[in-house]
Amino acid sequence: MSVPEKPDKGPIFRSPAAELPTIEKQMKPGWNDMAEDIFGLSVRGLVTMRDLVIRPSLVFDAARWPDWLQRYTPSIRLVSSLVALMLLLRIFWAGEDSAMYQSVLEQIERAAPNISADGGSRALAENYFAAWAIVFPLAYLAIQFLMAMCVRIWGKDVPLVTRVRLYFAAIVPGVILANLSLVATPLIGPAQLTLFTALYLVVCGLAYGATAYLGLKSSYASPFSRLWRGALFAVIVLFADTVASFSSSILGGIVAGQFHLATG
Repeated sequence: MSVPEKPDKGPIFRSPAAELPTIEKQMKPGWNDMAEDIFGLSVRGLVTMRDLVIRPSLVFDAARWPDWLQRYTPSIRLVSSLVALMLLLRIFWAGEDSAMYQSVLEQIERAAPNISADGGSRALAENYFAAWAIVFPLAYLAIQFLMAMCVRIWGKDVPLVTRVRLYFAAIVPGVILANLSLVATPLIGPAQLTLFTALYLVVCGLAYGATAYLGLKSSYASPFSRLWRGALFAVIVLFADTVASFSSSILGGIVAGQFHLATG
């Protein structure tokens, strides 16, 4: 004899007042919240960057959970913050005495010698860096996001959202290196800029590969499986970086040129 099922009473609705926290139970802001208010990058974000540099497997494991185990800052937010910091450091890499500024100025004077009079080339260089600062973050994040959706080195049946999270987590050390390299640009002359850029790409590629290699420790026990995945990841991200850089330079140059012509 079967036992009749109990009728479904539906969800239990609670009074809205019952869901509001009382003063005693209300969570109080802490120093982490204060750091977020002041700097926009919380202490948790600094911990996330530290662990991605020295023990990325912990962050990779947390990326597979909805709330990052309430331990780490979401990787896309962290990369966006570091890119914003890159633009704030413009005083170092785009100042008139910097190697990058001088290199752009020389290219402008070679390509358009007519505008050099009355500081026209310097005005165009300023417009270029201003346009680049707007175009680059959008191009960089968009291209990296597209790459993140395509890369499948993270394990079997990893969902799309998790793949994007892991991709952005793995590029954080490289973006940190980018910020450090920009701070160092005032120490470099225009003649050494090409060598410095090549060295930076090598170091950055090693950082990308090492982060993926160490981060995949929980997914692949075999060092060889992680090694070729790390190497492939480094090549993919360096390609994405190059595309973002060239497209931003071209678009920035077009916008700067059009603005210069419009303002005469």
